[in-house]
Amino acid sequence: MYALVTGATSGIGYELAKILAQNNYNLILVGRREDRLKDIEKELSDKHNIKVVGYKCDLADLTQIKSLIEFVKSYEDISVVINSAGYGKMGYLHEINENDDVDMITTNIISLHLINKHFSNTMKKGHIVNIASIAGTAPTPYMSQYGATKAYVYSFSRAINYEMKKLKKDVHVMVACPGPVDTEFHDRANSSFKLKSISASKCAQIIYKAMKKKKSKVMVSFPIKCAYVALKLAPSCITLPVEYKMQTKKNGI
Repeated sequence: MYALVTGATSGIGYELAKILAQNNYNLILVGRREDRLKDIEKELSDKHNIKVVGYKCDLADLTQIKSLIEFVKSYEDISVVINSAGYGKMGYLHEINENDDVDMITTNIISLHLINKHFSNTMKKGHIVNIASIAGTAPTPYMSQYGATKAYVYSFSRAINYEMKKLKKDVHVMVACPGPVDTEFHDRANSSFKLKSISASKCAQIIYKAMKKKKSKVMVSFPIKCAYVALKLAPSCITLPVEYKMQTKKNGI
């Protein structure tokens, strides 16, 4: 029994990999940093006596995404898929390099889309967990591209989970929406991260428990649940200024 985890070399993906290893899943870990993958392979295989396969892949590269999907076809017993890879850039739209825009869309949307497409077709029984963000539940000025990619993940995940139910497939698709989490994400996003966060370990624990309960979505932490409800109820004339203030506050603006 295998679990596939993207974004496995740090943050939420790494913490979920550790939880899955503790629960006797063999692992296929996907990340960009080969040295880190090798370290984690050894760490988890030695500690838990499981099989761990590291697969170096840049999910901003469509060719490498397709190669990953071909690779996992040889593993017929993958019953958990965690799509944790993703990144964002903070700033006004015109300030962010267009190559970063394309890489962000490819990593956050296209790679996740194609992995879901493969496993929703081939998986007979199991779980697919897609990591979105509270930023995906409302427009997010000053982080507009990232928020929009996570809105795709949120909507897409809810829809295909319903498709699985209608097809009577025992495949459960869950979307997880964290808020601020203490990970390397903020270094890459050029954020000084001045908002209160939870640990990646705590976030992963909440996500794993929700997955086992077959929830269709999980808002990670009580404040994020409250924020989600408020964003749904409040008009955009209120939410847009609030979102702008929250995002710019991360950079001390």
